[in-house]
Amino acid sequence: MGLAGFKSAQGSFAGGSEADLRAVYGPIGGRWRAQLLRLLGNDADSSRFLLDGLCVSDTVRGQGVGTLLLEAIVAEGRARGYSAVRLDVVDTNARARALYERRGFVVDRTEAIGPLRLIFGFSAAHTMIRPI
Repeated sequence: MGLAGFKSAQGSFAGGSEADLRAVYGPIGGRWRAQLLRLLGNDADSSRFLLDGLCVSDTVRGQGVGTLLLEAIVAEGRARGYSAVRLDVVDTNARARALYERRGFVVDRTEAIGPLRLIFGFSAAHTMIRPI
């Protein structure tokens, strides 16, 4: 029905390797995508629990699965001693942003990705924070 993941010093939910990208996009496509993703995703945050991905099947969207997964991440962050949860959501994902806002997340900053928007299909990412 859905998955939620977080990022820690040991790894991340969305931490595919360059080999994974090559398997999907071929040797050249995988290599340049890996380089670009390194520019976007190598960030760490020792003071806030990082939600690294939340996915809900199309067949159950709107039935509370995303809310339950999000609250499980908040509970895990609290159990690990964090004072806040942080996530990033792209500007084209209004539905996810609305869910996060309903659950108490607020935009902390927005970062444009410039010409990379032509490759990734979005123009900016919003960093959102929820105190716990």
